[in-house]
Amino acid sequence: MIELLVVVAIIALLVTLLAPALSRAKELTRRTLCAANLHHWHVGLAAYAAAHAGVTMETANPWGRYPAFVRVQQAEGDASDEICVALLAQFVPGVDPDDQEAIGLFVCPACPEETAQKLIQAQWDSLGIFQQRYSYFGRVDLWPGSATNPDDLTGRMMGAGRLVMCDVLYRWHVTGGWRYNHGRHGASGLDTVDGNGTEWYETGPPSITGANRLFGDGNVNWKNESEYDPELMDLNPSPEPHVGGSDQTFY
Repeated sequence: MIELLVVVAIIALLVTLLAPALSRAKELTRRTLCAANLHHWHVGLAAYAAAHAGVTMETANPWGRYPAFVRVQQAEGDASDEICVALLAQFVPGVDPDDQEAIGLFVCPACPEETAQKLIQAQWDSLGIFQQRYSYFGRVDLWPGSATNPDDLTGRMMGAGRLVMCDVLYRWHVTGGWRYNHGRHGASGLDTVDGNGTEWYETGPPSITGANRLFGDGNVNWKNESEYDPELMDLNPSPEPHVGGSDQTFY
């Protein structure tokens, strides 16, 4: 019996020692898959631009610039090039209008897909938009004053050194709640989802571990948490680089 207890104790100790390493390995895997998502986005966005004289599609502008939003229907007039289901269909697969789903490239592997789909469906009918798990920055030349550092973002055409997309990092002014993919406690949502704990809800300085970022030349890099200042990001308005007014999207 004593020998059995010793073996059990040793196994418990090994599990305790290995658990953090396994957790880090899982997160690294999620980061890698997330970066692969963004690479595929670049292929689709570049194909769209090639079919439209090199011009990129525009960030959604339902009530101001919201980089993580996608229109369900194509806008009319001057806004017809805003990112929407119709423009993406041929180049970035994964949207099912009939079931109101956006899967695959629209959901970061760090975010539980079920909770992501609930957020996607929440505003589909009522507002004609859905929120994906990545932020898209296109045609910054058409939205002066909406970005604190517009030279960081993509203009008429994609180019090296200009940000095209990144992991969503968005703060909703109503609750001060954050939505991000990679965090020390998992992915954060703007609200709790059925209280099931699959995606938690954070206010205050965000506990992010970092974000993948896609540039116009197809390069994807990881911006580490040390390169963000969560305390400054929590201010409203924030001095950290962002898009938007009361609701802020960081990168």
